[in-house]
This record gives sequence, C-alpha cells and structure tokens, in this order.
Amino acid sequence: MRSSANPAAAVDMWREQVAASWGGDLRRTTLDAVAPLIESALRGAASVSEALTALGHRAGYDGHPLVEVADWVALLAPLAPRRLRPAIRAHRSAYLLAEAWAAGRLAQPPADGQERMDHLELRLGELYDHCEALGLAVDREVALAVVAIHGLPGCAETRHQVLTEATTAAHRIFTAGESVVALDSGRVLVLAERRPNLPVRTRRLAQAVADAVDWDGVQVRHWIEPLPSDRIHLADHLRLLVA
Repeated sequence: MRSSANPAAAVDMWREQVAASWGGDLRRTTLDAVAPLIESALRGAASVSEALTALGHRAGYDGHPLVEVADWVALLAPLAPRRLRPAIRAHRSAYLLAEAWAAGRLAQPPADGQERMDHLELRLGELYDHCEALGLAVDREVALAVVAIHGLPGCAETRHQVLTEATTAAHRIFTAGESVVALDSGRVLVLAERRPNLPVRTRRLAQAVADAVDWDGVQVRHWIEPLPSDRIHLADHLRLLVA
C-alpha cells in the first residue's frame, strides 16, 4: 500500500479504512478525537509515542477491544512516512498502546456489573504483570474478599440500594484504594492484599451488610477467595465466581 505525502490526507484515508473494516459511528468518534495528534506525529511535530498513547487511552475509554485497536495501528503504518514505520511497528509502541488502553478502560465510569468486572479484570491483569516482573506469586500477594447476599428481593430498586450500601461499607472498611465490585447477583468482591487482618475485615464487611439488610429470609455469607497461580485460568475462575 502506498503512503500519502500529505499527512492530513493519510489520516483521512486511515479513518476511512478503519470505518470500512470495523464500521460504527463510535469508531469514527474515537478516531476524530485523536486525528489531530496522529497528523502531528506524521508531520514530525509530535512523537509516535504521544500519538499511540493518546489513541490507546481514548480507544480504551470508549470501550474498543485492544486487539481491534492494534489492527487500527497496523492499517496506519503503511500510510505513514517511511521513516516513521519502524517506530509505529516497534514492540515498545505496542506496549505503550496496550498500557494506555488499559488506563483508558480503568478511567471509564462503570455502567453496570459487567463493566465493573471488566475493571476488576484489568486491575488483576496489572497485578499479575507486576508480580511476574518482581518474581512474586500473585496468589500469595492478593485475594478476593467475598460477601454473598442470598434471598434479596427481586425489586431492582431495592437491590440497587442494598448493593450501594454494601459498596459504601466496603470502602469504609478497605481504605487503601482496593477495587470493589458489587454484582446484581448479590455478591460483593474486594480485591485486597493478603495481610493477616484480611479475614477480620471481610467478616466486618459481612456484618455491616447483614446489619443493613436485616430482613427475614436474607442470609449473608463471606469467605476469602484465592486467585489462580497461573494467569491463564483467571477468566474461568472469575466466571465461576460471579455465576
């Protein structure tokens, strides 16, 4: 594929190729937001790293899958000036793109239980990477504190109120910035360090939830859920946990 000598024309061509390959107005909106910086990078006025970081962050925030965004970059490379193509295709550029994408996903306000689980999975992915780099076993460093509420009424408004109170209690008891996920199924998950006081804090959270839902027929259980030592089993492990 021949590149365009005009950076503006190259970016326009790139946007059209992405839209033709992937479709959807949301993708056009994402590309329009970063197009000026991409064009600046093709002109040499901004760095490739800046452009890919902006693209990754915006794409992650807008909810586009990382594998798809990587394909967008693959479409951009042949349209870029020849001197920039090695930088666009470099392994470090792929790393920057992925890192920015993850930050964008984490910055996105969660809309529902599934989105909150997406945030938790991203946070866990970061922890697995961090522990691997330091030679640590993630299952020895962190775990999930789980509180399960059984017998909640089917009323959506009541469930929302209970889960909101449970989330507030979790943030009051776990004060080190731990990730907290409240699911419509009635489970509350807290990603926390495996310190000696974790069982005590988990029990305190369960008691706080039980006090808030002191209704006949409602039961509150709690436990510490270990994480798999091998990251490859994480997705299946979480799927079973939230089922």
